Amino acid sequence: MDRNELIHVDDLMQGMILGEDIQGKYDLLVLSRGKSLTDQNISVIKAQGLDYVYIKLSSSIENEIEKQYDMLLSELKDLFTGASQITLTLKNHIGDTLKHLLENLTHKTHMLMELKRLKVKDHYTAKHCLNVALLSGLMGQWLELPQEDIEELVLAGALHDIGKAFISQDILNSPRKLKQSEFKEVQNHTTYGYKKLCEIPEIPETVLRVALEHHERVDGSGYPVGKTNEDLHFFSKIISIMDVFDASTTTKIYGARIHPLKALREIDVLKDQGKIDSTLFKYFINNIYKTFVGCTVELSNGLKGEVAFFHKLSPNRPILRIDGKLVNLSHHPTVDIVDIY
Repeated sequence: MDRNELIHVDDLMQGMILGEDIQGKYDLLVLSRGKSLTDQNISVIKAQGLDYVYIKLSSSIENEIEKQYDMLLSELKDLFTGASQITLTLKNHIGDTLKHLLENLTHKTHMLMELKRLKVKDHYTAKHCLNVALLSGLMGQWLELPQEDIEELVLAGALHDIGKAFISQDILNSPRKLKQSEFKEVQNHTTYGYKKLCEIPEIPETVLRVALEHHERVDGSGYPVGKTNEDLHFFSKIISIMDVFDASTTTKIYGARIHPLKALREIDVLKDQGKIDSTLFKYFINNIYKTFVGCTVELSNGLKGEVAFFHKLSPNRPILRIDGKLVNLSHHPTVDIVDIY
């Protein structure tokens, strides 16, 4: 069954189907629902001063997204459990499938919500790596990187935690606080992954660097060697942000998830501490908010609403649509967001 979703006007593409009528001044009809958009239609929509419009999303497209996502998840799970080994053929297959998956996610502004909607009870590390790969691809598009660079960035995201395949599952899945020796072993996944990927022909140097550096911090406080900003690869700086964001917003054996807006606030603290690249994080946060427009929000007072838009001065207190009325959370300081999806 087809459904409508709010899409940012900058993400509109020729052939998309308008989900609801667009009305201009004096309630005059500008474009009617069901219209297959042309480039001229898109220009007309932008001329109306709109930020978002409803687009009809085909269930067949969503089914294809879910099929490709599940296939990649299964392949990554086999890698992380030792059921298969990383080879050049598998590396190329993963890269090609990731490229197709990103191409199918034409409604890019809702990609995060698509990942959340695909509720799979499966291997945490595999799902985490797949999500980091797709988030990194989105970031690469926002940065307007060359397509070749985006493809390498996505592959690096998919394989950044490959070293965990060499860590005991009992340690990785332990719900208790790890012993110091166990924590050190988990940290070794960066060097394990780097050494393993070095054995595979034609693995790009960028992918090797990310596997080794994604837990390094620009202030030198990370691991395995405490590299600082000037020594870190650009892709490593990107994926370190995506890594923290996805881990924070995903339920784990040893901890509950937090909602995305709260996760962004916590990462902002890391930025203020000088641990992540401030310019990259600013670029990420300025673009990521639009992925939540149209999403459902649960509030601490028991009410639910839909995110209408964000104000630049208070991005963590969005304007919501509740029972047909706009409500600015900034005017209700005692009401907090419990979840967003």
